Amino acid sequence: MRHIKEIITDSIPNHFMWNENPVSLDNKTMFCTAKQESWEKRVDKNLCLFGNKHIFISSPKYHGTDKSFYYLKAYQNVLMRRYRHRSFEELEGSKIIITAKTLDELYIKMYSDPDFVKFIIEK
Repeated sequence: MRHIKEIITDSIPNHFMWNENPVSLDNKTMFCTAKQESWEKRVDKNLCLFGNKHIFISSPKYHGTDKSFYYLKAYQNVLMRRYRHRSFEELEGSKIIITAKTLDELYIKMYSDPDFVKFIIEK
């Protein structure tokens, strides 16, 4: 039987690159990035520059207790310049957070969440 971390890394599309070999990292965090060409869009007169997408899977929090859980955070880098302002501020856009007791449960919740599926499929 395959290790759940192998299943998670194989299920994420290939345009996401893992920071290192997460399969060999027991009880460690996993992080991947999809490099994308930035594109801009006006949102309520504010200029937004959309950039790379990231997925972060935590190590177990409160490991060894009955409160132990994992969480996944998926987001896209956004630089926003507010209307009539000169400077940009960095934001995490399209943020999705999923929590679960085990990695198996996290995997099931990932793919039952339509926002997460849309996030990883769109380039």
